[in-house]
Amino acid sequence: MIRRSGMLKNIALLLFGVFVALVLVESALRVTGWLFLQARVPARLSSSSDPAGTIRVLCLGESTTADMELLGTQSYPAQLERILNERSGSDRFVVINRGVPATTTDRIVKKLPTNLDEQEPDIVVTMMGVNDGPLADPLFVVDSGASSLRVLKLARMLYASWFGSAPRPEVEEEDSPQVATIKHTDGLPKLKVPGLTMFSLKASAMMMMEGHFDDAEELLIPLSEGPLEGDMRHVASAAVGQLVLLNYQRGEEASAAKYHQQYRELMDIRQNPKTTVNYTTLRKLVAQRGVPLVAVQYPGRSVGQLRQVLGDAANIAFVDNETTFIDAAKNGPLKELYRDLFGGIFGHLTPHGNELLASNVADVILELVQSSNSTTLN
Repeated sequence: MIRRSGMLKNIALLLFGVFVALVLVESALRVTGWLFLQARVPARLSSSSDPAGTIRVLCLGESTTADMELLGTQSYPAQLERILNERSGSDRFVVINRGVPATTTDRIVKKLPTNLDEQEPDIVVTMMGVNDGPLADPLFVVDSGASSLRVLKLARMLYASWFGSAPRPEVEEEDSPQVATIKHTDGLPKLKVPGLTMFSLKASAMMMMEGHFDDAEELLIPLSEGPLEGDMRHVASAAVGQLVLLNYQRGEEASAAKYHQQYRELMDIRQNPKTTVNYTTLRKLVAQRGVPLVAVQYPGRSVGQLRQVLGDAANIAFVDNETTFIDAAKNGPLKELYRDLFGGIFGHLTPHGNELLASNVADVILELVQSSNSTTLN
């Protein structure tokens, strides 16, 4: 009896120790994340300290905006501020980076009123939506409840690194009524793709970065010719996107143009209704504040697809990043532009890639400001 009691005591101590360890790890992960967010972006919570006439630009998005690996210092918003102030003449710009890694349009829209109140922007810039759909990395699932624990996210990351895919959480963020209606009537696809298939996409991208085009093509061709129905159609579109870049890199213009047209067609038929609903909601909220919206398309993708989502409205300007990045892919190594190709035809950018993106956004913002100044003078 004494021996059994001692064993139970040891088990209780062990479980308590595991619990304490998990609490400490969870706390450390949350504190580290908070410190990162604080260090990455200056806390410009009010325009009262800005010089008179300063134009405040608020950038919203996910990891391609936040740019965790570059700590925000060479992100496109950071470079956008520099470029705007270099080109603007007498106008002064402040750019606030509120990109959040792994976020979705649901969370961006949910936080929008707070961001508008705190940042008091004169212009809002968005590049978002890639994490809404099945092409998003399985690690980038927006969770709530127990699934939002950092230790569980870390466990999924380790699981994915070892097995090639990550298990879905049982609890996901509650949808808005509009998105819930779409799910009920049309359905939103879930990613059910073998881990080996996702590994092949990542491996082919790494091969392309190092110039091993034949090896990458050997992996991509079967994926691009796969079924265009169900979840695998999303794999096919990503593979076709990579083949666009691969053939432009090799200088095979005819093949690249063929894949490029196929990619545009695939993207046109797989618009995510969740992205459309949330982008439309964001546009209306920004318009209510009388603030112009600059909608940025991802590198390599057609801006026409973004126009389909948002339509034409007086307070919207679009940024086309297709030609700039395709031309860059024709004329230089991919690794000068991208750190990965998680989006098929695009990925997280290098400092040089972010500069190209920032330059395109700056052109549109300066045109907006010039047009606004002309209207005011008239």
